[in-house]
Amino acid sequence: MKTINTVVAAMALSTLSFGVFAAEPVTASQAQNMNKIGVVSADGASTLDAL
Repeated sequence: MKTINTVVAAMALSTLSFGVFAAEPVTASQAQNMNKIGVVSADGASTLDAL
């Protein structure tokens, strides 16, 4: 019983802490103030498997 309570508590805490690391949306005006660090491209592939 003690193990089940510990597992449930760990799952609850990990679920709650997920929101801390979630991405936040960026508006167009915020994006203008950021530095570009690279480009991602995928040419010549018609499916994801072809990449």
